[in-house]
Amino acid sequence: MSTYVIPVTQNISSLSTAVLENFRDDVNGIILIHYQKTGSDVDDNIRKFKNYLDRSFSGQIEIENLNTSPHPYALGESFSKWLKRRSANKKGEKFKLMLSQETDMGYFVGLNTISFDQISLQCYICDLSSNSITSSSTWYDPDSKITFERLPLFGDLNIAKEFLAKKNATSNIFKQICSWYGEERSRFNEGVWFKNSDIINHASSRGQILHSSSVSNHLTILLSIEERARLIEEDSAIKRRYRITPLGRAYGWKN
Repeated sequence: MSTYVIPVTQNISSLSTAVLENFRDDVNGIILIHYQKTGSDVDDNIRKFKNYLDRSFSGQIEIENLNTSPHPYALGESFSKWLKRRSANKKGEKFKLMLSQETDMGYFVGLNTISFDQISLQCYICDLSSNSITSSSTWYDPDSKITFERLPLFGDLNIAKEFLAKKNATSNIFKQICSWYGEERSRFNEGVWFKNSDIINHASSRGQILHSSSVSNHLTILLSIEERARLIEEDSAIKRRYRITPLGRAYGWKN
């Protein structure tokens, strides 16, 4: 289970509700983090919101006041230093940072340095306006839930790059996977699963012969990368069915 770090925005209520709807079984605790001074009106309102959130969540909810400027570099430095201290003091704690399009830029700046440290951190982002009643009458669905997408971190990409540095054959299979997804761009957006045969047939159409046993072996190697840097994932419900991860998609863009 993980500690969910939620930067405070004007729509903190919607964001927190979406986090609990999507990740409740994994939420060990929640940290509401902000840069305002203790005792400010905003800080008081955040504490009122914490009391409200306590009614729907039985775990621990903390408030972390960074007491800094909203300037991206100042906020980024304060946030990264806080997370490093927290991680050092609570060994083994896993963090998930939950962002939206309203999150202050400073948190994104802080991620540039944090992602290269040995901190168990995953980052997710959502669009709170994607299903707004005023944004698009065509796509609006009152029953639709806000969903989150994993945000690739630079440190994770670097781990994947080092892992594949001397694995040319495995890298080739991953390139074929990216090419298969690129053949129909909707496969990326819809998170389409693939099987060995899909990659073999795709490679064959481009003049490359691949054998099932070899593809299976290299998919196993790709799955052996530590979780934070995994480029593909296996379907937990159906064996030998896979799909590219958001990190894998980003890695494919840059290689």
